[in-house]
Amino acid sequence: MNVHVFGDSISYGLFDFQKLGWVRRLKIYLRKKGHIKVKNHSIIGLDSNSLLQIITEKVKKEKIDITIIAIGTNDSQILNGVSRISLESFCRNLKSAVNLLKEIGSELVFIGLIRKDLKRKISWWSPIKRPSYNNRVMSKYDTCIQNVSKECDVLYLPLADLFVDRSRKLFFDCIHPNSAGHKMIFERVKNGLEKKQLI
Repeated sequence: MNVHVFGDSISYGLFDFQKLGWVRRLKIYLRKKGHIKVKNHSIIGLDSNSLLQIITEKVKKEKIDITIIAIGTNDSQILNGVSRISLESFCRNLKSAVNLLKEIGSELVFIGLIRKDLKRKISWWSPIKRPSYNNRVMSKYDTCIQNVSKECDVLYLPLADLFVDRSRKLFFDCIHPNSAGHKMIFERVKNGLEKKQLI
């Protein structure tokens, strides 16, 4: 079985200095279960426009039994007062991704968005000039993920509830989880996949 993950810096594993991200934790866990291979195609800075291009390339070349998509944080990013990718375009891109993957018979899982830690600032250099995040805007993008999941009969795994208690110290900066945060995401994804009997 082949599991492919497409996402941004969070799925890439940025700032998890223990296990290098929730996807790698999943890979280690599934390796013990037998013939399950996990490939991580996540890219720092990825948005849903670029996601479609990457998925299109991969479905032509590789067998994908399960696809996990964790996208939306960069789309909702505020640049010069507006979202990097409009909410309408984001929703349309998600539906296009679903159609592409269902054509090849892949099971599909959408991962919800976390929310910004209001007490922290972005602490790493970004090639994008003055990016910022807004929890109200992120909630709208997360709602889009939920709605598309429901409309297209796709498994949706929320994350926002895991990061509500800011005293648990789950963030490296305002938007990226630390190792403890990545571990919680891994547990949510693992449990969701097992409950749905996908793994």
